[in-house]
Amino acid sequence: MDNIYGVAWNKLILARLAEGLEFADIYANEDVPFTIRLALRSSKVSIIKEPLYHYTIRPSSIMGSSWTRWALNNLRMRFLCLGYLPREDTFIRGVALKKLYTRIFASKVDLMNTGYERECKEVGKDIIGKTWKEFIHHPGISFSFKAFMLLVRLNPWIPCLVSKAAGHKNHER
Repeated sequence: MDNIYGVAWNKLILARLAEGLEFADIYANEDVPFTIRLALRSSKVSIIKEPLYHYTIRPSSIMGSSWTRWALNNLRMRFLCLGYLPREDTFIRGVALKKLYTRIFASKVDLMNTGYERECKEVGKDIIGKTWKEFIHHPGISFSFKAFMLLVRLNPWIPCLVSKAAGHKNHER
């Protein structure tokens, strides 16, 4: 059971469980937030090893498109998914926050010199601005990981948050 993905195409779903759920309005991976909400409604999941579906990626498909658009979309998708996870499930939220912050850094690196740096910075700062308090105070995320991500990896995006927390006027570098 090594390959359990959040996509919808490899699942048989009871129609009543999906009632009222819609796919996210994002560029790609719009089925992942759908699948998370679906899983939160489910009391039972069965997994079979036999492949019953043949998945093909065409060169012209969204999944075969520009890495830069995919990287930005992946940040938005992970942030959406975090919003669907129950706050009381601290373990899962901790894992999701760690993956989100790791992806923010990876996107920053992936998008260097691509023309998407500014958009990546805006999306990253927006997500950090909305999640950093939970990230900093989360008991399931080690201090060393927090310090590494915030002080080393994401440093250029942090000053605005620190001054905001201290009650100072927001200054851009």
